[in-house]
Amino acid sequence: MSARLCPQCCPLRSAGRTGAASNSAAARASEAEWLRRGSSVVPDLGRRTLGEVGRVLRRAERSAWTVPERERGRGVLESGFRVLRALPDADEHRQMSSLAELTSIPRSTVHRLLRQLRRSKAVELRADGRWTVSPQLVETVVRAQPFGGVRTGVNRVIQGLRDQTGATVSLVVPTETSLVAMEMIPGREALPIDAYAGVEMPDATAAGLVLDPGTPQSVRRRPFAAAVDDQDLLDGLTCYARLLILPDGRRASLQIATSSRLRAESFAPHVQRAALTIEALTARNGH
Repeated sequence: MSARLCPQCCPLRSAGRTGAASNSAAARASEAEWLRRGSSVVPDLGRRTLGEVGRVLRRAERSAWTVPERERGRGVLESGFRVLRALPDADEHRQMSSLAELTSIPRSTVHRLLRQLRRSKAVELRADGRWTVSPQLVETVVRAQPFGGVRTGVNRVIQGLRDQTGATVSLVVPTETSLVAMEMIPGREALPIDAYAGVEMPDATAAGLVLDPGTPQSVRRRPFAAAVDDQDLLDGLTCYARLLILPDGRRASLQIATSSRLRAESFAPHVQRAALTIEALTARNGH
């Protein structure tokens, strides 16, 4: 969640069910091929990498970029995987031309994909003008490790919490430099925040408060390892977050966000029950 006012994330409408299914199948094939090659784009992260990179690429696909219909039909998701796969093999002295040759994607489209992935913080542009996979993407993948093997169950809990409350629900993990929403499901209300997986969140939000053990006592803290944001960051926005203690000692936070009309704290019992369920899932899985 961004500390500044941001336009609400607006999914790009797909051209149709057939095209969407085709793109999804192509994406799965790309993921499988990447696995066979040893996941060379981000070494030593294995199968977890695919889900996190896919999440970033789906976010790019949902963005408001206007692209020609013929390029959209090829599938932003599938094309993005091809570009990321090819990055380690591209000639650094002629990277754009090399990526275009390796992926069979026009140079202009490769450049547009890289710029979009940079906005999503999946890649970064170095000072020497060369592109590389971003440290933030690698770190987010590593931070997701405590939920490995139970992501499906955790996602069901998050979706259930959203259905019960109508709130925007996020699973937040700390990185060395920021807080990141590892999962985020938009609620029924339009809120003045970015609502998608992978978005950075401000330290002063309710999730940040419960994740920072050094934060002094605050009137925003609540019983049972919780905290609130009652329009403290943005007018009209309220949040309620609960700390998650994971078996390996890592910490995460489950947070909901609503308008001030509903007040997130009124759903505290639902958040507490969902948090207990997530902790139980990770404990049973041995993480």
